[in-house]
Order: sequence, then C-alpha cells, then structure tokens
Amino acid sequence: MQRTSFGSSNFSTTQISNLQSIASQCALSGGESVLIARDMLALTQEAQFFYNDDILCSTSPRPSERSVGIANALGKTIAVFPNPANNEVTIKYELNNNTGSLIEFFNINGHLEKQVSLVGAKGTVSMITSNLAPGIYTYSLDGVASGSVIITH
Repeated sequence: MQRTSFGSSNFSTTQISNLQSIASQCALSGGESVLIARDMLALTQEAQFFYNDDILCSTSPRPSERSVGIANALGKTIAVFPNPANNEVTIKYELNNNTGSLIEFFNINGHLEKQVSLVGAKGTVSMITSNLAPGIYTYSLDGVASGSVIITH
C-alpha cells in the first residue's frame, strides 16, 4: 500500500482518495470539512490545485449538468459530469497544449480501471461507465489535475 505523509501523519491512497472526494465538493454546502480536506491535500501533494467553486457550487436546474471542475497551476482544466454518473460520463477539458493528454480513472484501491485519450487543446469526450463497478473513482489528468466521480448503476 502506497502511503503519503506530512508532519507526523501518514495517509494511504484510499484516505487520499476520500480526501479528494470531500475536497471536490462545494465549499458552501460542505462547509469547513471541504476546506480542511483541500488543505490536507495541499500538504500531501506536490502540485497545488485550484478548485473552481463557481462550477462546484453551481445551482444548475438540471443536476445532470452539474460537474466537478478542477484547474491546476499548469493551466489544465477538466470537468467530469454528471456526478454521480450512471452509464456514461462526459469529460470536458481545456489543456495548455495542442497535442492532447491522457485521463486515467482509478478505483478506490488505486488500481487503474480506464484510460481515455484527450485529443487537441480543447474538447468534450463521452466515456461509457457501465463496465465499471459502482463506487468512487478518482481521475488524474496527466498525473497533475485530479478529482473524483461516483459511478452508480
């Protein structure tokens, strides 16, 4: 089991995944626990992430359009929606290059479950999730930007 530490505390990949799930929530509705999770992740991860609370706290009339949007200091943004998802998710992205990137989805144990190629600097891709077991999945864009999505069936 991979462990990350800061100070005198150690976190497993599962605990980090849970922190990412909490940190990806709306800070207005999730309150102090969301902010604490973001701070804890900032101490355990090398890259600094910026959470877009305009998107996270969106009061879109259709919950299926609600998305998790995360941007990192390297200029990459990604939104995965709906969240929770049933049989399909939409991945909307904007990268700082034209060559594309790779988004990877990991199960709660940290095992790679799915990879999706993102072509070009900006776009939208659909991903079928019916072949994934229900649960919480974390995603990583080129190992830098990350978030989580819940799959239900």
